[in-house]
Amino acid sequence: MSGQREARHVSGPGYRAPDAPAPLPSVSTAPYRARAAEYRADPRGLTAIGDALSRFFNTGAKTMDALAELDHKQELVRIERENKALEKKAIADQATGQSLDPRYADRQSYAGTYAAAAAEESARGAVEALREQLSKMPLDGTANPQQIAEDFFKREFGNGTGSQDYDAQWVNAFRRQAEPLVVQYNEAISKTLETNALETIRAAAIKDLLDPSKATPERVTELHDRVLTVARGNQEVADKLFEGVVVQAFMNDGNTTAILNSLKQSGFADRNPDAYLRLSEMAHQRTNSIKTWQAGVEVEKWHADFAAALNDPSRDRVGTVLEFAARAWDIDSRHGVGQSRFMSTLLSAWDKATKDQAEINVILKALLENRPGSLVAAEVGVEIGKVMSKHFDPAIQQWVAMNPSLFPTLAQDVAAGKQLDPLGSRQAALEYAALVSAPQFVSASPEAQSNTYQSLFGEAIITATDPERAANAVAALAAYEARAGSERARKMLRSDEEWIIYQAAKASGKDYTAFFAQRRDNPGDTQDLADTQRGTSDWAKLLGKPDAKRSELEEKVRKVQDKVLLKSTGRDGFLIDPDVQMSESLRREFSGLMYDFLQEQKRTGGSLDLDKAAQAVLASVKQIAIALPGQDGSLRLVRKPRLPDGQGELRDRPISVPGGEVYLPVKLKNFAEEEEDPLETYAEDMRALRDELPAALTVDGVEFSPDQVFLSDPGATGVPGLHYVSVPGRGPITFYPGQKLTLPPKDNHGGMEVRMPAMQNVETPSDPGQFQDFLKSRLPPGFHLIAEGVGGETFYRLAYGFRLKKDRAWAEEQQRRLRAQFDANKSETPDQAQPVPSSTAFGMGIGAGIHPGSIRPDGFPSADDPSGGR
Repeated sequence: MSGQREARHVSGPGYRAPDAPAPLPSVSTAPYRARAAEYRADPRGLTAIGDALSRFFNTGAKTMDALAELDHKQELVRIERENKALEKKAIADQATGQSLDPRYADRQSYAGTYAAAAAEESARGAVEALREQLSKMPLDGTANPQQIAEDFFKREFGNGTGSQDYDAQWVNAFRRQAEPLVVQYNEAISKTLETNALETIRAAAIKDLLDPSKATPERVTELHDRVLTVARGNQEVADKLFEGVVVQAFMNDGNTTAILNSLKQSGFADRNPDAYLRLSEMAHQRTNSIKTWQAGVEVEKWHADFAAALNDPSRDRVGTVLEFAARAWDIDSRHGVGQSRFMSTLLSAWDKATKDQAEINVILKALLENRPGSLVAAEVGVEIGKVMSKHFDPAIQQWVAMNPSLFPTLAQDVAAGKQLDPLGSRQAALEYAALVSAPQFVSASPEAQSNTYQSLFGEAIITATDPERAANAVAALAAYEARAGSERARKMLRSDEEWIIYQAAKASGKDYTAFFAQRRDNPGDTQDLADTQRGTSDWAKLLGKPDAKRSELEEKVRKVQDKVLLKSTGRDGFLIDPDVQMSESLRREFSGLMYDFLQEQKRTGGSLDLDKAAQAVLASVKQIAIALPGQDGSLRLVRKPRLPDGQGELRDRPISVPGGEVYLPVKLKNFAEEEEDPLETYAEDMRALRDELPAALTVDGVEFSPDQVFLSDPGATGVPGLHYVSVPGRGPITFYPGQKLTLPPKDNHGGMEVRMPAMQNVETPSDPGQFQDFLKSRLPPGFHLIAEGVGGETFYRLAYGFRLKKDRAWAEEQQRRLRAQFDANKSETPDQAQPVPSSTAFGMGIGAGIHPGSIRPDGFPSADDPSGGR
């Protein structure tokens, strides 16, 4: 049988009978015993079986190895594809502002790419800030771009984040982007120095060569050598530059002859015969037009004075051109030099002055007509941002001159022919704040003020050498911030350090002048604030705990901040508090305000209580930030969007969006005169979304709870007041026309009776307009749709706007009911007078929220300090 050992039958020895005649043995012997047949193993059969099995299993092993190798390759392909997908997801998550997805935190392809993208973006922002700082650097060689970049790096990077991968990525990205920038500004400095050096040589040449006794071959050679140095040893370039220098020195026959002879003797004429011929012809023309030494001096002085006058921002440029045209006529009438000596310069300046004035007039027209500058600029085909950037200083100078009664203190500077000094007095500061916070200025320019005034304010605050001027700067900023908002007010200053000192002055509760006098006398305070801004503050020293670990104290400060924020928004938990998320820059500002408050407490012998410090400065933090729902029930603190003062924070000043009015997520009085919290309403609306449109919270087959959903930062949608509704790891919730949606039954849907089994897949309209109407009919209050498109395909992102439940429409409905009740009562008792319902019922008063005196008849805010600035 198969599987049995092969064997063969072997017989044992049998009987053999003795021959009969043989005699019987005489000796008794034992008989031979027979043995039965038996099986014996054959080694040759075993070997055959072994060979067969070996061949079988060897073939199977090879097959298994081949299959395993194939599986391994497929697994590698799968992993590679998954890694690429995770890399793309990491880039998308970081780009859309989502936090690191904890599900993939242990996957290097995701976490590493996310960290690299975050570091790249952060470094790019830092380099842009460095670019802005370098753009304000003088190019005269007094500043070193390399040193500025290194100092900036130290301030910005500090001690890093603690993550070696992120920090390494950030440093590499910063250096890669910053190095070309430093090279660019080094080259700009070199060019400026060359230009300045050439101008210095030209001035020296004119001064010396005007005197025939000094126009010697040795002096000409010396001047040429200096030009050769500027040209970096290039003889051809130096000769051309020198030709331009020499021609300016031709004034009369005496010095012209001396110069031409010296050019011959110095070798210049031999090297450049054509140039020498040109110079000879120019010398003849100029000596015929300039007859006297005094005439030459007056012409040169005219040119120098004219250039200086055109660069004076306090002067009217058109008037300056006219003034110097009259002066040129006077010189010509006395010396007969001819108008050609002035005409090209005058015409060029006139052309530029009239073009500049035309652009300045755009700003003035917007102010006069009380219209947005962008609209006025569009009418004449210019870009308002560029116009404001170029002409901010002369525009406000002229506006003050046109309205001396509105800005009497600033007008005194104009009358004296000086540039405006908004920090010269408290009244001047408040007038300046009223001027630049006017709606026309705010809508006209992306910048709050020019570099000139930005530096004026920043230097006063950061140095505190003149406490009175620094106090005036803070008063102006406070008035400006109250009218134009915190985000725009930040642009009034150059750096975060200046802004945090300004915030500290406001939060100090003391007279501004005394605050800066104290900073002047204790310069270490400013350094401490700067350290806090960089995340390197010494909390141990401040709190008198030298043995405490810095990381432990900073974590304690963070927990105190989070606790105070949660409590102020009513989000603190019964047993466990939700997480609080905020950017590092916001966190540093919060810490800086607390640090400054505690410094003051320490100086005055007060208690060094972190909770008290956080509570004391919370109002300042809320001026610049708002709280938004974060992932998994967390709270996100983000910068407040740039909106006109009070918009979105007062019931009578909502943010208008397509289809309604929305607010910021701050507690405010509703139209029933009750305090209402839009964040609580958001939570109710999100639960309603889950019940009425559950498909919105089911993405890629994954169901999300309302607590997991979060809102995007302000501005992400492009519609002020609306926030994308997003789910973790997937980004904004998106709908596509024609997609199937799982919906519960809804009666009277869109005016029609629709009865469906519970949670049935429903085909939606493929037409975008019909699809949008279909979705809107299903969305609870507060939710909006933002249409977007890629490649001709329209899709809709879900957005949310914070709302009041008892809003304007609710108040109008109450008013309508009161009117109806009044009319009904009146018809029942026609002879009895009934009181007419007040138009101010339910907060519907005319002009609600407008305070008398806060707006002048001309539309400009009052120059009074709205906060009673100290």
